[in-house]
Amino acid sequence: MGMHTLPRKEKKRLRFILISALIVILKQFELQK
Repeated sequence: MGMHTLPRKEKKRLRFILISALIVILKQFELQK
């Protein structure tokens, strides 16, 4: 299933979720130092 099959709204939502997850992971990584 390719990304091009998703509507634009879904793409934006997925991108937002991915960015949020990355920020959380980076914060956890910084705290562990």
